[in-house]
Amino acid sequence: MKQLFLILGLLFSTITLSQEKSYKQCDITGEIIYNMVSSNGVILEEGRFNISGKHTGTWKQYSPNGELLVLAKFKEGKKHGTWKHYANNTYTEVVYVNGRRVKARQIIERTYTLTSN
Repeated sequence: MKQLFLILGLLFSTITLSQEKSYKQCDITGEIIYNMVSSNGVILEEGRFNISGKHTGTWKQYSPNGELLVLAKFKEGKKHGTWKHYANNTYTEVVYVNGRRVKARQIIERTYTLTSN
């Protein structure tokens, strides 16, 4: 599990080398809508900050080719809810409550090929 987080950390540190960040305030809620886009126009990260400047709601991180890598949830700046980390044909689910990890599991998705007789 630690290796997965290390790999994801290294991946995100290399992704951030060439990007453009944008912030836009939502008129209804006052939240700040955040996007990070690569130099070739691919969204790398998207999410929201609440009016206090803390992460809130669902955040998503993508690979440079647009594949979803992380689906994260925040509440008042703390990890809260089910996070999913995608890699190849597996993903890891980590459940947080008010910033504390309470459960984690790795799921291997299998693909099957149907053959006709």
